[in-house]
Amino acid sequence: MDTARELTLQVIEVLHYAAGVDEAIEFYRDKLGWPVIWQSPGNMAMLDAGGVYQLTLVAAKWTPGWERGQPVPGPQLALESRDLKADAALLRARGLADVEVGGDPASMLTSAISDPAGIELFVWQDTTDAPATKVVEEYKAGRQGAPLYSLGECLFFIDDMAAGERFYTGTLGFEITDRHGEVFSQMRRAGGPVLGIYHWPRWWEQPVSGDPPARVRLFLECPDIAAEHARQLAGGAAPGELHDNQGGLSWFSTADPDGNLLTFWQYAPPA
Repeated sequence: MDTARELTLQVIEVLHYAAGVDEAIEFYRDKLGWPVIWQSPGNMAMLDAGGVYQLTLVAAKWTPGWERGQPVPGPQLALESRDLKADAALLRARGLADVEVGGDPASMLTSAISDPAGIELFVWQDTTDAPATKVVEEYKAGRQGAPLYSLGECLFFIDDMAAGERFYTGTLGFEITDRHGEVFSQMRRAGGPVLGIYHWPRWWEQPVSGDPPARVRLFLECPDIAAEHARQLAGGAAPGELHDNQGGLSWFSTADPDGNLLTFWQYAPPA
């Protein structure tokens, strides 16, 4: 196996699990104002997260062992593969011995990758002439108007920045595009959406232990965060408190009906 061969993985979306997909759609569509790209009632839905990221709702009932009344599984970053079997073989050659491919070869193949922090990434290949990809392409071709947000990034909270950087750059082939000291690294793969890793103890002021809060979160940059906060209030989304600090960073978080958090932010440093 040629370990120098390029992976075909591309960052596509963030998965949010929902006890009731249809109820979650009502929140994202009617209260956040995000268009629905495609849906399978009660099972799954793909939403346009303001034009800068794709968010997919997945029914928690498809998670082995999950029962109604339990918390839904935490969010996951999803990557699309153009050749999942070849990518899995390459990842195994790079040291990820537990990467396996499952699913139906006639429809969709799936796999999972765990990073050094134990965060699991979902990987899929649409095998029936890429219908999911076609749906998204057709939607984007007909989309009108400017996106709601200027940047979207999926942030991972981890406790070992060096190990995280080695994994995402060396194993998965991400390129570091920005870095803030030893706290935050921003990365992209093949020019796709942004992935960020953030030092967990700096965020939660505690080491990783026990059952921590969800460690994968979608962040969205707002051109006017006060207006976005007011828009969500008017829409009934009940956003949290709008925080400002003296360095010019402002943010607030919004929880969907299942407790999945989305954080909205704006950086406007003082003149």
